[in-house]
Parts: sequence; C-alpha cells; structure tokens
Amino acid sequence: MRIAIAFAWLSLAAGKARAADPCAKRCVAGDLACNAAVALCDMQISAYYAYMDQLDTGQPKIPLPAIYQEILRPYYPHADLAKIRIAFSDQQPPDNATTDCDVLYFNDAAYVTALRDAAPNRKWTWLLHELEHPEQCAAAGGREGYAKRWWSELETAVRASGASIDVFQSTEELAKQLQALYARVHGSMPMERAADAKAEEALAQLRACCIAADGAPARPAP
Repeated sequence: MRIAIAFAWLSLAAGKARAADPCAKRCVAGDLACNAAVALCDMQISAYYAYMDQLDTGQPKIPLPAIYQEILRPYYPHADLAKIRIAFSDQQPPDNATTDCDVLYFNDAAYVTALRDAAPNRKWTWLLHELEHPEQCAAAGGREGYAKRWWSELETAVRASGASIDVFQSTEELAKQLQALYARVHGSMPMERAADAKAEEALAQLRACCIAADGAPARPAP
C-alpha cells in the first residue's frame, strides 16, 4: 500500500514527463516498484528544471563573443559555442555560477558585461569551468540526460555529507532544498571536479597564445 501511495504521488509530481525521457523504462504491468522508480526519475528531472528556471530572472542572455568562440573551440569541441548564452542571475550565492547546458548564469553583473565586451577577464577559470558543463550536457545526450547525471551525482554527494533530500514535497520546495544542498556539496561532484581540471588545463595553454597582458581574450599571433 505504501508503495502504491508513493507511486501515485510521484506520478502526480512528475507531470512534465516527456516521450524521449532518459527515465523511460519498460515495466511489467502491475510492477509498482518499477513504475515508482520511473516516476521518481521523472520527478527529479522536473525538479532540476524548476531549480534552473528559478535562476532565470529575465536578464538578457548574451552570446559568447566571436573572439571567445574562436580561441576556445579547440578546448570544447563538443559544445556548440555559438549557442552558448551568458546571463546575470542573483538567485544563487555570491561569486557563484550555474550552467544549465547552454546557458551560463553568473552572479556578477560586471563579469557578464566584461565577457559581453571581450574586455579584460580576471577570472578566466570561472568561464572555463562553466564551459565544461555544455560539453557534459552534449555527452549526456541533451538537457534531460544531463539533469539525470546531475541528480545522480548530487544525491551521492549529499549522502556522503550525511544529509538527505526530501523528495516528498512540492517541486518548488524541492528546488529550494536543492539550491541549499548543491551550494554545500557541489565541489565533491565528479562533474564539478572534471570542470575544474578542464579549466586549469585550458588556462595553461591559453596563457601561451590567447590571453593579452591585461587579461582580455586575444587571437594568437600569425
């Protein structure tokens, strides 16, 4: 009975389930545990969407300048840099950034302006770290697959910290809880560690060719 009630609740919470959902799984008719697992996965992806949607404060989403696209393309070959957009969002901790596949939200309006203008950039690792996430999104097959990976790694990190995620709450409440937990544990998630490593690797090479003395992006000398 408790499984049936949980399945019914999760099915309702996962109202945004999609045809190409990475949660899709063939369940035998009457297999409540299997159906509950699929519904839970759908709910998690919906919660990810809600979490990311609250970052969008309606600020302009700005294309990555051509100079950045040119010099960074060799380091991020699987990300479509022409589709990348950057935006300001203060719906996250100070000096924080969050990437939702092709949208990079920075909680620093001046930094977003500097990126837009290809002006001196004193925080190259910030941008380079976030650009690894579109690569990860592409590897995951798109936003839904990326959301599933994000959830899996977040849950593992949360459990390791001794905390837990309460999935039996509204999607909006869950999104708020995720924000607080993510701020605490995101540094231990493999996708974040990979982004750190990629940023350091790319920065070492870019300094030799494509970063001016003042920190502005520059095309390599012919």
